[in-house]
Amino acid sequence: MPVPDISGNYTLYYAIEQTHNLAPSTGAINISISLVDILTSQGIGVNGFAIGILTSFTIVAIPLIRQKYLAV
Repeated sequence: MPVPDISGNYTLYYAIEQTHNLAPSTGAINISISLVDILTSQGIGVNGFAIGILTSFTIVAIPLIRQKYLAV
């Protein structure tokens, strides 16, 4: 089920048909969706991926640069 693009309170209505093991049922569930929930469901995107790679590269590069230029 997709997450809405706009934050707010949503009502999910449901109906369960009778089967051999289940009794019929209907009802509603109130769901509150915040902006954080929407952003989380969309993933980190290209910008987040690029920042992650740049951060990883920097973490690896700093010790290598220090070792090369500060070696006695």
